[in-house]
Amino acid sequence: MINWSSILEGTSAGIAGALLLGLFAISRNHLRNLILRFRIRRSFRQLTFGSGINGVTLGVSNHLRRGFRIREGSINTSERAYRLNPTGSVKTSFKGQHPKLTKKQKSSLKEGPVKMREEMQYGPWKTTKTPEGFIEVEPFTSQEFFLPVYLVQHIDAPIESIQFLVEYDNYTGGVDIMKVDAKESMEHTQKVIDHFKNEISNGSLNRQRSMFGLKPIEVLK
Repeated sequence: MINWSSILEGTSAGIAGALLLGLFAISRNHLRNLILRFRIRRSFRQLTFGSGINGVTLGVSNHLRRGFRIREGSINTSERAYRLNPTGSVKTSFKGQHPKLTKKQKSSLKEGPVKMREEMQYGPWKTTKTPEGFIEVEPFTSQEFFLPVYLVQHIDAPIESIQFLVEYDNYTGGVDIMKVDAKESMEHTQKVIDHFKNEISNGSLNRQRSMFGLKPIEVLK
């Protein structure tokens, strides 16, 4: 005689077990996605900065084992948004790559940019873009963005935010997008831009440009 009660109990237990496993997998991936989102945001806490005869650069580093894509970036004041252009230049970047700042260098940060050892390179290591034109920031690399001199000159109000629109693949096979505020870098970005504008006004930048046969930058009144 078939014991239908035992069969139903076994079937119910199997279904309940499958549901619990499914819920566990969903909860696990949800938690992993939250952690990934947090870690990507953290990648924008410490931007790297530079300047040259053509403008100011900002670098975004990815020390994660997963890549992400930057759709756009901007430096914003209360009046305007100044769009950052990707340079296509990419470098290796990982935690512990550079020595920690000395006490003297940390103190110098309060005055302006810290002078570090210069690097020389014949040509940049170029990155690849997605079909949509977004910038891929692969694991353990740094991507550079550029603000040309003629835009730097027109920043005539305090910087209120530095924002990036970031896209990434989550752990459930989908794509997420978020806006990231690099607020930790605002103060230093302001110092770099103020320093660069001062080099324009005192003629230092144009002297450097003349060495390369470039046209002088008109000083705005």
